[in-house]
This record gives sequence, structure tokens and C-alpha cells, in this order.
Amino acid sequence: MTKLLRLMPTDDDLWVMAARRAADAGDIAGARSMFIRGCRFCVTSGVVWIEYARCEMENLRNALKNNEKKPKALPAAPADEEIIEMADDDEDEMVDEDGVITSYDEAGTELAKTLPEDDTLALQKAKATDGSIPQAIFDIACKQKFFTAGVAESFFAVFGSFADLDVGSSLLQHVLDVVEKLFPASATACAAYVRQPVMAISPLTPDFPRALREFLSRLKSAKNSTSDLAGLQDKIDAWVDEMLAVKEVDSDIRLVLEHTRGIRDG
Repeated sequence: MTKLLRLMPTDDDLWVMAARRAADAGDIAGARSMFIRGCRFCVTSGVVWIEYARCEMENLRNALKNNEKKPKALPAAPADEEIIEMADDDEDEMVDEDGVITSYDEAGTELAKTLPEDDTLALQKAKATDGSIPQAIFDIACKQKFFTAGVAESFFAVFGSFADLDVGSSLLQHVLDVVEKLFPASATACAAYVRQPVMAISPLTPDFPRALREFLSRLKSAKNSTSDLAGLQDKIDAWVDEMLAVKEVDSDIRLVLEHTRGIRDG
């Protein structure tokens, strides 16, 4: 895997695969180091950053599950030296697709400019069990050139899948606050606001009808404030389709969802 990364240092999927491989083997510190290295090289998209946040949320859930009252502390994020250097002496350089050797400093110049020492330290000092690490990943990603409403939406979806955790809920709100500030009235911001109450709530649970009422109330408000009504409805329709795909959904709830789908006015 290391040799392959030396040949293709800007391949997002390879970095994610390598980091996931470490995480699956229980090497959390190694996974973090690999993710951060990937972030330094992959400066044109948010793929590595998003998957890094997802992995940290999984680590958090596992830690809380193992010891709910006293979460087991996970290894600290890697030091800056570990981020920049490979394990072997000759691994501080990589070869691009054209066979040109590129050092970490050269390949990561643009990211280095937007990843100052304070941001690196934020990751190092973040606690593994209070959501600080995934929030730091998101906050640093916000400063990158690749950060768009779509990238923010992907982070929102990741944190939303952990909304049953207190940390997940607070992270959802944090992303929503940033999206509303950076992309006000956009379909992404409005859809995130509308979907927030129903994130990670199964349509088969008693909590869903209450959450759905709040969802509908927010949808009505969002339709009056968005600058992209069609885009908002497309995003809402996609979520509704996911709920309707659950065959066991109550008939009354199904009727409400079907009525919601495709209504672009009023």
C-alpha cells in the first residue's frame, strides 16, 4: 500500500483505503496519521477529510459503547513529525504518475499554506471522546479551496448518521451554523435545517412522528426563505424516497411522506 501511495500520492481513494485498513486492524493512531497525510496531498476534494471525520465518529461510538460512563481514551492524534514523514528512511518522497519524485513539502505546499500550525495543533490536542477531533477536521476543511456547499452537505450526512449520540447532535448543529453563514438561503442550507430533526431517527420508531411534524414545519418555513426552491425540493424528495423504501413504514406516515414528495409550492 505504501509503495502504491508513492506512485499515486494524490489519489483520494487510496489514502482512504490505507487509513481504513489501519483502523480495521485496530491501529487508530496509524489510521489518523494516514488520514492526515492524505489530507496534505489531496487538496482538490474533500473525500479524505470527510472519511477521516467518519472514521473518528466510529471510533467515538466504539469508545462510548465499550464504557458508557468512563469512555476509554483513544491514542492521541499523531505529532506533526508523523504527519510529514513516512516510516522508512527513504519514504519521505513520492513519485507521481509521470515518474517525477515529489517531496511532501512540494506536493503539500498549497495545503501547508492553509493548514497553519494552529490548525495542526488543534488536531493534536483534540480529545477523542468529546467530538473535538471530527469538529476540528470539519473546521479546517472549511478553510480549504475545495470546500463547497456540497462538501458541507457530505459532512452533515456523516454527522447525521451519528445523531443518536449527544456529540453527533452538537456536530450537526455546528455544521448547520456554518452552512447557514457561508451559504445562506441555499438549497443545501435549507435542506440541512429541514432534515435536522429527523436525522438518525428510524421511521419505525415512536419518535419519528414527532420529528416528522417538526420536519414539516421547517419545510414550510424553508420554502419561503430559500433562493433555490427546486433544489430544496429535490433534496427533500431524495430523503423522502429513502423513508418510503422502508416497507414497514406505517400507512399514515407513508401517506404524509407521499404528500410531501414533489410539492414545490405552498
